[in-house]
Amino acid sequence: MDIGLSYSAWWILSSALIAFLVSYWLYRKAGETEDWPKWQRPSLFSLRFVLIFALCFLLLDPVLKYLSTRFEKPSIIFLEDVSESVDFLEDSVYLNETWPTEKQAIIERLSEKYQVNEHQFANGLIEDSTGGLKLTNFSSTLKELGVRYGGSNVGALIVASDGQVNRGQDPVYAAYDLSSPVYTLGFGSNASPKDLKIDALENNSVVYLGNDFPVKVNFSASNAMREQIRLSLFENNRLLSSSLHEVEGELASFQKEFSVSAKQSGLKRLRVEIESIEGEWSLQNNVKESFVEVLDGRQKVLILSRSYHPDVAAVKNALSASDNYECDAFTWESVRDKNLKDLSASYNLIVAHELPSADASSMTFLEDLSNEGYPIWFIAGLRSDLAKLNALKTGVNIGTNRFKSNEAGPVLNKSFSLFSTDFDERWLEECPPLVSPFGAYKESAGTEVLFGQRVGNLSTGQALLFFNVSDVRKLAVLLGEGIWRWRLYDYQKTGGHENFNQLIRKTVRFLASREEKKRFRLNVNRTYSDIQEIQLSAELYNQSYERSFESEISFLLVNEEGAEFPFSFQKTDQNYQLSLGNLEPGLYTYSAKTQLSGQSFETSGEFVVQEVSLERSLVKADHNLLQRWSKETGGDFTEVRNSAKIVDSILNSENIQEIGHTDERFKKLLDFQWIFFILLGLLSIEWFLRKFNGSI
Repeated sequence: MDIGLSYSAWWILSSALIAFLVSYWLYRKAGETEDWPKWQRPSLFSLRFVLIFALCFLLLDPVLKYLSTRFEKPSIIFLEDVSESVDFLEDSVYLNETWPTEKQAIIERLSEKYQVNEHQFANGLIEDSTGGLKLTNFSSTLKELGVRYGGSNVGALIVASDGQVNRGQDPVYAAYDLSSPVYTLGFGSNASPKDLKIDALENNSVVYLGNDFPVKVNFSASNAMREQIRLSLFENNRLLSSSLHEVEGELASFQKEFSVSAKQSGLKRLRVEIESIEGEWSLQNNVKESFVEVLDGRQKVLILSRSYHPDVAAVKNALSASDNYECDAFTWESVRDKNLKDLSASYNLIVAHELPSADASSMTFLEDLSNEGYPIWFIAGLRSDLAKLNALKTGVNIGTNRFKSNEAGPVLNKSFSLFSTDFDERWLEECPPLVSPFGAYKESAGTEVLFGQRVGNLSTGQALLFFNVSDVRKLAVLLGEGIWRWRLYDYQKTGGHENFNQLIRKTVRFLASREEKKRFRLNVNRTYSDIQEIQLSAELYNQSYERSFESEISFLLVNEEGAEFPFSFQKTDQNYQLSLGNLEPGLYTYSAKTQLSGQSFETSGEFVVQEVSLERSLVKADHNLLQRWSKETGGDFTEVRNSAKIVDSILNSENIQEIGHTDERFKKLLDFQWIFFILLGLLSIEWFLRKFNGSI
């Protein structure tokens, strides 16, 4: 215990001096005439001195510093696993019917001596759950416990669980702010029951229409010797394939790979199923589902040429050799009398060979396409009308109206940035020259050259193959005829056409890919899980492509049974938000509608909610993990039916004791009321003595 002052200690001497002077002045002559006993004047002097000194000392705001000790009763944390896997254990009947009563008895016994805090967990700590939770995460649970009880007197942690973990770290190695021993009660049994289960289903999430893709299934059997297992694969409830497998050991694992053809675009549900056998413990893990999105990702290319030409055949062959492209070729003469607008609308790219020509209709058609932002690849030949090509403002103006030619080879522009240029440079250097127009070249803004011209060994700095990209269109121009020779030369050098095909496909892929600039956009993933909070967002733009928040956006969700669920987006400072919460597994379609400045907008689509079924595949417990955990922390393990052993061990433990906490505390002397009464008593005694002797 100590006393501190808010002022210098020198003021104590000043207080004593003031008290002495006041007392001396008051009693210097008192008692000389009065009939006082000899002891009375010094006694009164002392009383007055102590009183004044105490008052002056209290004015210095003294603080008393002292130690305080409190004792904290030990607490026991009781943690119960209520994840979905518990419902599929062999002793699930006991756990549902008998265990709740036994658990309450355990808590009541422990509560006689300790503070018991009961919690349930699955993917983390939860409140008031009746089970059925999809994940088990010990490390997340322990971190939450550490936040709640870190630093408190936790005598022991009791964990009742099957020991199965499918999220987070092994609890033995998890970091958390509790150092108490862990006593574990094991649900279920380590023994494997008779059971068949699908362990994993693997497939591509996205495939292209017309392609075959693999579906891999890992499945296993326990205690099913000599049983025949039938594995079946379904697509949208239609049987695709099945196979038979014989079990040859107590624990057997299998892998089967199916090949599936993507015949229709859209989201497809794949389901693998094992036919049940007699005496099988659980049927919940005999089925797994997955979804695959089939995209019609083929780029459709239309080649229009002035006449039949080997260049056209070379380009078409390069594209047709890949499943990702669909290519048609027509002469201008054969299509000019058709509905050209409808014809071009079904293609992603137009390749115009030796067009525009002297035929005015070809110029009108290409000019309309260019104005509408349609991607075009021009290949200029000997009979191309260069004046009309210049009029289309392709990016390079050729200063001649008469086709004079050079033989020009390609020179790679290494600073080209529109797509990767990992071409074989030696092949390019040795490619036969093309017949290119001779004249003065003038490039315009937005033009990027992929190949320049090389005449002989001299690089002219003029463009051979270039691209012109703007906000409204993408164009490419090859100023040369005879590209078919490059294909033949590739085969001569390499025995194939890989270099030539790569060049053509890269050019077509860049031109045919379109970045849609929608004024109403909905941001929706294609897949979610049934334990995921589904959050959607939307963006709305005015005609100047500025964000707009004026309108209301309605959203309609439809499940597989046709039930409709209407929602409305909420406005925020950045966009529109909508929370759908957790949805049941299945395929959902949606549509969103809004209006802005009298114009209506609508978008629709589909997404899938997949079931998380990790817990259902676990039909046996992992008591080994629980035993390791208890051993590492100085606790003990027993099966849940012998829980009394754990309770006795905790109640008899000498390590679980009250903890004393000593704190340093501060209190002002002015806050002690008894000091006031002491001072009042001193003043009263002085007054009484003076009164008694008649001096007052």
